[in-house]
Amino acid sequence: MRNILFISLLIALLLVNCTQNKNSTSLSKREMINIIAGSRIPHLQSKEQKNLFKKQRIKSVSVIQETVSTGEVDSVTFLRYDKEGRIKSRTTSECTTIGCLPYITYQLYVYSKGKPKQMIDYTFKKKYKWVSSYWKTTDTNKLSKFDWEDYKYHNDSVTVTSATQIWNYIKNSEGQIIYDSLFIKIANQFRTIKYIYSDSNFVLLLNSNNVRANTEYGQYNFKDKNTIVYTSNINPNKILRVEYKFNNNGLLTEINSFENKVAKMKYFIYYSYY
Repeated sequence: MRNILFISLLIALLLVNCTQNKNSTSLSKREMINIIAGSRIPHLQSKEQKNLFKKQRIKSVSVIQETVSTGEVDSVTFLRYDKEGRIKSRTTSECTTIGCLPYITYQLYVYSKGKPKQMIDYTFKKKYKWVSSYWKTTDTNKLSKFDWEDYKYHNDSVTVTSATQIWNYIKNSEGQIIYDSLFIKIANQFRTIKYIYSDSNFVLLLNSNNVRANTEYGQYNFKDKNTIVYTSNINPNKILRVEYKFNNNGLLTEINSFENKVAKMKYFIYYSYY
């Protein structure tokens, strides 16, 4: 279903991308690191991304995926933002806060006093022929609500609770996530991640879990002024590398993933503007 519209979709997105805001935004290494770190956590959004999207007047973000081995192109995620740079909704076939599901989901963010109060998870009542039909459907009466996640704030801690899971995020004085935990209630499973930052890189450590025996260690470093590279030894036989590329406006435009030096996936990111 989703392969039918890709040629015209890509042409449209390329045209949108060519008309992007020309106001150059110079980000510091720390700001770029914080944007990448924040992108790991779908519940939250870094203040750096919000400020950048507000300045650049970002209205929506479209993510196109290419499988390198086959050349297959697919549309995976569409995000909407308000004029303050805050995320409004996510329509995606990728893994989300609710896990990896075999269908497209729509996640709606609800705000109170400028902070996320709830995320509501929907599926589509109707199976559409075109990708754009999923992206355009925002009327919740045409969607099926199946879960929701409630936010609670206490000092530098954010706790998010759904029917099946509990997440806890702790920030430092600069607003960076330094601790991230997940408890899956129905399976009695947990995992915790610690984040360590510097001005030019950050490290994440999967401190403990009761699902896998091995401990994951990942590090993000700058390859050049516009490229951040993530490397992780998942196991002795599997080395993962991901490259994040920014343009001169400070916007993330491409993500390339490699496994044992073999290119696996490419993600191209396009923007529309207010």
